[in-house]
Amino acid sequence: MRNWQRWFIEHCKHRLLNLSVYVLVFEHLFVVCMAVYNSPDVWEKAQAICSILRSEDKDGITNYVIEIRVSPYKWQVMRRYRQFVELHEKMTKNFSVNKNLLPPKKIIGNRSESFIMERQKGLEFYLQTLLHRFALLPEPLAIFLDFQKYEIRAITSILSEMLFNEGDEIIAKGHPYEFSPLQLHAITERLKLGDPPFYSSNPKQDIAHLVEFVTQLKHLKIVGSFKYFESSNIIPNYLSYDLSMFKFLETIEILNCQLENNLTAVNALRTRLKTIKIRQSLTNLSTFLLCEILHWCPIMDPVQNWPYWQVVTYANFSHNSLKRIHPCIKLLTSVQKIDLSHNEIELIENMETLSELCILILSHNKIQDLDHLHTRLGNIHSLNLSSNLIKCLHGLSKLFSVSELRLENNLISSMAEISNLSKLPCLGILNLQNNPVTFTVDYRPQLLLKLGSLAPEITIDGVKASEKEIDTVSILQALRDARNEPMSNLTPNGHLKETNSRSTLSVNSTRAPSKKMQERSNTECIVKKVTSNLHDVSKFRQQIEALRRTGGTDWLRLLNEMHYSSNKGDVSASERGNTSDYTLNDIQFHTIYSLNKNADKFTAELIRKFSISFEMSYPECLMFFDSGNQDFKQQLFATTLRDNILSDNREILSEAISESKIFWVIVIQNNDCSLCEIPICLVLLENEIVFLKLHKVVYEVQEEVNYISKVDPELVYERSFKSDDILSLSIGPYSAYVELKVKFEGRSENITILTVNQDATNMFVAESSRLYNIEATCKPNPFANSMLDIEKVDSSLPISKISVEKQVIFSQRVRVSKAFHKSQRGILHYIFVTPSHVVLMEERLHYPQVVELDITIKPQFQVCAIVSVHTNIKQIHLKDIDLESDCESHNSAFSEQEKEITNLLPENEELGILNKCGSWLILEFESCILLYLNFFSLKQRTEFLDAFLGARSQR
Repeated sequence: MRNWQRWFIEHCKHRLLNLSVYVLVFEHLFVVCMAVYNSPDVWEKAQAICSILRSEDKDGITNYVIEIRVSPYKWQVMRRYRQFVELHEKMTKNFSVNKNLLPPKKIIGNRSESFIMERQKGLEFYLQTLLHRFALLPEPLAIFLDFQKYEIRAITSILSEMLFNEGDEIIAKGHPYEFSPLQLHAITERLKLGDPPFYSSNPKQDIAHLVEFVTQLKHLKIVGSFKYFESSNIIPNYLSYDLSMFKFLETIEILNCQLENNLTAVNALRTRLKTIKIRQSLTNLSTFLLCEILHWCPIMDPVQNWPYWQVVTYANFSHNSLKRIHPCIKLLTSVQKIDLSHNEIELIENMETLSELCILILSHNKIQDLDHLHTRLGNIHSLNLSSNLIKCLHGLSKLFSVSELRLENNLISSMAEISNLSKLPCLGILNLQNNPVTFTVDYRPQLLLKLGSLAPEITIDGVKASEKEIDTVSILQALRDARNEPMSNLTPNGHLKETNSRSTLSVNSTRAPSKKMQERSNTECIVKKVTSNLHDVSKFRQQIEALRRTGGTDWLRLLNEMHYSSNKGDVSASERGNTSDYTLNDIQFHTIYSLNKNADKFTAELIRKFSISFEMSYPECLMFFDSGNQDFKQQLFATTLRDNILSDNREILSEAISESKIFWVIVIQNNDCSLCEIPICLVLLENEIVFLKLHKVVYEVQEEVNYISKVDPELVYERSFKSDDILSLSIGPYSAYVELKVKFEGRSENITILTVNQDATNMFVAESSRLYNIEATCKPNPFANSMLDIEKVDSSLPISKISVEKQVIFSQRVRVSKAFHKSQRGILHYIFVTPSHVVLMEERLHYPQVVELDITIKPQFQVCAIVSVHTNIKQIHLKDIDLESDCESHNSAFSEQEKEITNLLPENEELGILNKCGSWLILEFESCILLYLNFFSLKQRTEFLDAFLGARSQR
């Protein structure tokens, strides 16, 4: 290394505070300039500049590949002999070149290899002679060798001529003019050369024309590239250029460039530039905003000395690789709109001082944290945070100036988060599309309810709230007010007392007409309050559970009002009590038991007595027993070891159980032409499926909350199958069950396995595929792809006049009360919610040996009940689980028929809980349709209720 270089390095180390800045300055000293042609003064230099590498035959024509080397770059051109002739004609005519210098034509034998090689040498000598002869390269020769693309003087000469002809028009139109880094580099370097303004006799190529255009240009666009430029070894983005020559520039757009170390003289733009657009070019904002600023510390440097960008109003730094918002963004003191979309930003910061900023775009980043966002931003009017990782909206609750908020494609899943937005008084546009919360049933009404007083004016997901939606929100608010009445206003029967308050709801349906009018007036009073007080509304499931505590007759009346709110005047009050409108459209088949006609509601004893199903289900707390539970793992190990399953190696068995998947299922088994359900714990080992039967359930019940607090299962070995014995696996409708076909004692056997939910089925299928390489198939069913086609289920039923919308909003396998629905083992039930109806359907599994289930007698799928979602509800009851004492407190007042129906308990009393547990739901409609359903979990029942209300609210 030279002495001056060593001195410079040591000098920088002592004088510069930041070592990285020293590296940048050092690298700038050694940036290599682009090709500058110097005429060869000796023959050897001419040979080094130009040579013909080879010849290529293309479509019967010989082309010669010429390589030009102007240090430090080189490029290639391909020319035919005819083009050489055209060049030679210009050179002999205008530059007195010897006519015999070019190798002559040859008509015969011009395709032979020896002739082509000889001509190649002659042509190479021709070009080298021309280069050696002329100090200034003639324009025809420069164009022939593509100097106008790669050499500084040629590039600027061509640009000057072009802008002499078109420059005034470009300036007048005010459109951005596009330069490449190669062209800007050529202009920068040409101005450094002490050359004449032009070389040829063409005054249009005077560099002054180019300088004049550049100084007047207001809108500049720079498009770079990291690829080799055409046939050269020049990479445009590695060339430096100076922007100080753009004296009146107002807009700069940079696309796909390498700015670090290459961009210089930006300071001249700080007082004039109004718009900055930089894309695919930055990893740090300081590369441009602090260009040529060796050191800037926002904490220590006086504010008045900051290198401000004084008039920039719009800054677009989208589609870059920014990982943070650098403090230098504070230098944009006048900016009104900033676009930082399509980056890798994780935190919104350093923008609190931008008092003029009103539009901020941060979509397609990695933002999660919005806490205290009002302290990080100024008076933002429009904020775009779409396509990020946002879950919580609490940090937005104090952005009081925001009028437009875009949050689509995030991870917002809770409707409770929307309450934070109700505090934004200026919010008029909100977009939440493609968030998990938007896929919930009754999304828009619930959202409007959360937004409170903003609801009437706000535009959600591009659609303004309609009058119908506002009416629906009003009803929901009225339901909330009815549920939240103080307990002191309740009668001993759970009904509301009559008071003088206009907001109190009357519930006595047997009053005189004048009282009914007062009741309606009170209801309308509550509805009218909704637009000014729409906060903290509970979900439908909470309202129904409150119904169980308060009696809720008036609440049910309000719920039924939702069906008629959009058709006021079409249906009179007297007609609403008439159920004749429903009899043609609401149908129930195979009702085994009906309530006494004199009974007007379900009693607690009646609910307990009929909360029994033929099918088994597990307490939800039992689902937590798996191989990760150490006590349960020991029981699995002891059970399998005792029954000699893999008992040859205890350590292998213990490890295999630890890594295995555990599934709690119900297996339907055919014994002596009858079916029985067996609770099974399935253990999927690497080469074997083990069936462990649930022998006994020991449980404890918290009587205060009617909930099983502790479960201790006891297992015994039932059977097992090797992976080679598994022949096929089929999936039932809506992943409700799987059918295994296995080899057993020399014959094939079908095993029906009922799972607790679709997720368990999918996991079982995935594990079977991974462990046993079994490809599952789906059984045909008439409601595939979330579509329900009643006509394909059973055409013999009298339901041809019913028009059921085919789209399925909710679907789930359920259990039913064996007292109120025709239920027996081998028959599965499904509940569907469509936009128009609730449908209860049964599937008869294929067991030909069982006469009652012979599918030749009955169809495989059959409708059990179908009811319009808008039918008035007479009673709703929820029950989560039966206690052991429920089955012991039989009321002797029940008839013998009732006792016979309810006394069908399982033979094994120790497993009786499996026929009663679950989340029960009773829906009794005014059309005399009764649905007595048992969901396998509280979550499934909640989803059904949400879907049901969502369908009712859409009118």
